[in-house]
Amino acid sequence: TPDCEDGDPLPDRITISSTVENPGQIFGGGNSDVTWSLNNPTDEEISSSSGTLGNGASETWDYTTRDIVEGFWTLNVEVTNGDDVNVNNDVTIAYAEGAEDPTNSRPE
Repeated sequence: TPDCEDGDPLPDRITISSTVENPGQIFGGGNSDVTWSLNNPTDEEISSSSGTLGNGASETWDYTTRDIVEGFWTLNVEVTNGDDVNVNNDVTIAYAEGAEDPTNSRPE
């Protein structure tokens, strides 16, 4: 963030939905431990979550922040002690309605 070169406007919110799937294995697989963490541009951890996924299970971490700081944010998904997993991240950066200059608005 931001997607404008001048830094204005800053987003209203960032929403993350991250799903980790431990796919079932024919001969039975083990558990996978997963940890999510979201860091702001100063590398401060804003939020985190963790869980253990059994064979064939999945878990989703949903998080929304309105405490927006300009710069590069980092979403870390760490998997330890486990099988191969599939990760699907959906990140939405939303701006407040009317936050853009009407003469320079972006198409939807």
